[in-house]
Amino acid sequence: MFVAAGDNTVLQQRYAVPTRDVDFDLTLNTSFRINVPTEVIVYQQIPRFIDLARRSAEERAVSYRDFKVGASAFAVTDDGSRGAYLFGANNTPYQGAPKDCAEMDILKKVDERGLDWIVGLAIFGPPDSGYR
Repeated sequence: MFVAAGDNTVLQQRYAVPTRDVDFDLTLNTSFRINVPTEVIVYQQIPRFIDLARRSAEERAVSYRDFKVGASAFAVTDDGSRGAYLFGANNTPYQGAPKDCAEMDILKKVDERGLDWIVGLAIFGPPDSGYR
């Protein structure tokens, strides 16, 4: 699925607030009571997940090499009663610091919140790691 540059600009403007984790109770949200699998809903949000991962890299990532990576995810409980939009970023402030990847940041948050499944995950980073 490719998003036209103009469409992506519109998405970026629509979601132009700082990224923050959002937990919610799915039993109270009527939009999730329609008979559509969660995977289908998440698939339609892929362009948004990618853009939010990019923003997470810009807003949260710390890297002594300026190699900033961000991640965004949608996670739920086994019974489907709770979910969360989560954001992560790499954090390596100095050479030799313990490796703290964006995707590991997401996994820690999933575990801390007692969520069971990551339904959608996007990771955004520079195209070249600098290693050859």
